[in-house]
Amino acid sequence: MGFSTAVQYQFDKALTYASVQGNVTVCRIDVANACFDAALNVTWTGFGNFDTSNGTAHVRYGSSNFISQNLATVRAATATGTVSQGTTNYTPTPSFIAVMSWSVFHDISAP
Repeated sequence: MGFSTAVQYQFDKALTYASVQGNVTVCRIDVANACFDAALNVTWTGFGNFDTSNGTAHVRYGSSNFISQNLATVRAATATGTVSQGTTNYTPTPSFIAVMSWSVFHDISAP
């Protein structure tokens, strides 16, 4: 898990490429207070056929209703680059199990 307000990213809606560069704080979810700053420089390259995914969620809480609908286009990808802390690169080899997705959400909330 990680977070940042200062990363740069690029992508195209055809899911042929995406990239992210910047510094993020990364935290282990299984160890309390185990966070460190990491430098990102990662590129995804899409390949193969497109797939679509869609779904709708209805949530009722008391007298309130929330409806969310999503439509996504998904494509397999490879990811290359670095996620590093100092001289340690946590991603030394390309990932061939990556996915790129372009999603659209529509949400309605009513009391």
